[in-house]
Amino acid sequence: MKRRGVTLLELLVVLSIIGIATFFSYFSFSGYLDKVKLNAAAKETASQLHLAKEMARSSQKETEVKCQGNTLFLNTSQVKLPQGIVFEPSKTFQFSSTGNPLPGFNGSVVVKGRKSSKKIIVTSLGRIRIE
Repeated sequence: MKRRGVTLLELLVVLSIIGIATFFSYFSFSGYLDKVKLNAAAKETASQLHLAKEMARSSQKETEVKCQGNTLFLNTSQVKLPQGIVFEPSKTFQFSSTGNPLPGFNGSVVVKGRKSSKKIIVTSLGRIRIE
């Protein structure tokens, strides 16, 4: 007489393997999400700096961008960074009507996450890049 099905021991072994795999994949996935959030915040910051530069050119007026805490201020609008990501140190950028930063308002700001960071650099010629 043959029995069909699985024993309790076999079931427990399979469930423990699934549990261990889930445990390790969770930590791997959470690290991946942190990197995605950091990259998105850095790209959004660079995009807002490009927008400020173009606004200064098109309006022929100086434009200011403040990166402070977890918020970027551009004119009357605010852009919040994802939770756990901040600007370090706080930095103000000002663009002239030509689109170049005013003297003393170029430089870099760091977008910092839990484990890593990205640097956004604005050169004296107005070039914006992420490192």
